[in-house]
Amino acid sequence: QVTHVVMLPTENPLEALMEPLQTAPVCTTTMRRPFRLAARLMPGQPQLLTRAVEGLVLRLQHDHHGSVEVKHVTAFMAHTLALLGLPRPRDQSLYLVASAHDSCGINALSSDALEACLCSFLEECIQLLPEEVINYSPASSPPVSPPGTPRQPMLTRGPSAPLPSETVLVSIRTLAGEVRNVAIGASATTQDLRAALARTTFGETRLNGEFRFAAGKLMLRDGEALLSQGIEEGTFVDAVRVTPPPRFVRLGSDGFSCGPSIRGSCGTFCLAEPTKLKNGRPMYVRDHNRSQWNQAMQYHGAGNRYLLYEEHPIWGGRWALTDDQDWVGYDDRSFAFVTGDAPHPGYLEGLDWCVYRDAHWQAKREWVAHSSLRLSVEEEDAN
Repeated sequence: QVTHVVMLPTENPLEALMEPLQTAPVCTTTMRRPFRLAARLMPGQPQLLTRAVEGLVLRLQHDHHGSVEVKHVTAFMAHTLALLGLPRPRDQSLYLVASAHDSCGINALSSDALEACLCSFLEECIQLLPEEVINYSPASSPPVSPPGTPRQPMLTRGPSAPLPSETVLVSIRTLAGEVRNVAIGASATTQDLRAALARTTFGETRLNGEFRFAAGKLMLRDGEALLSQGIEEGTFVDAVRVTPPPRFVRLGSDGFSCGPSIRGSCGTFCLAEPTKLKNGRPMYVRDHNRSQWNQAMQYHGAGNRYLLYEEHPIWGGRWALTDDQDWVGYDDRSFAFVTGDAPHPGYLEGLDWCVYRDAHWQAKREWVAHSSLRLSVEEEDAN
């Protein structure tokens, strides 16, 4: 018989993060669900986790940008895993978990993003703990199942069909010419379009795998209302199959014109395992061993590097080369980027990147298109 032991440290590692905010009151009406989940994880001493959540909320309330830096969120995750006696993944894995909710690529989470991140993380912790450790309250516990009944996953309600008075009729077609008419709501997004398509008798074999929607030459953007993208009554929308993301991509620089920080950030990037998504795209992490071909990494490339898709407030959708550090004095946290809505880096081959031209004076700092920085798909047996 295996007994699950919860380790209770004598002091909270997050107390140091909260010291500057000790006297500030906490708004108890925010983050209610993360507080409940934290208390549920440690019913014997709930304050050990709820206090840590409180520290993140305090930082959120007193930040002039209304956000919490990712480093504080990953510290909370590491602290929680230690309290619960759960295995701690590598730092880059914790960063990817938190960064997946940072849609703008600023290494910080807004209030909504922080709440979603904490709920997702704490719910995953609940799934990892033995059932006897979690004290379900009578009001929230599900009906008791007979012994030996497999544990059922949490169910979420799928999107319902829109009311007839609120619908717009569009036609979805494949490259094979098969067409289905679907009704969507006036404020629908691509997610609603997928749900509407799932309710039809479309040939499922033709839509196996990843696919995206396009109208004319425009690839429809996820999360944005279809009407704002020109989808009107009677519009034809194409369901376009997307190739699987490559496991490895190489980002390299020809010559020395890109500068040391860009050259040092190049390397071979590996698809995150298990596959994680950010803004509906896969995430890539630089593989140190496979990047030994980049000699500049030894002098200018310390630390982790990531290839992520962001919805930047100025540049819009882009694939960005970034890290997990705090860049004081800089509004943009990336080293280089390519704008567009490519579903994965395999579609970036042959494209020019915008690289950051740094300078001592802020007025001279700028982004410039640079043809010497190139991405290519790397064969899995290459090293």
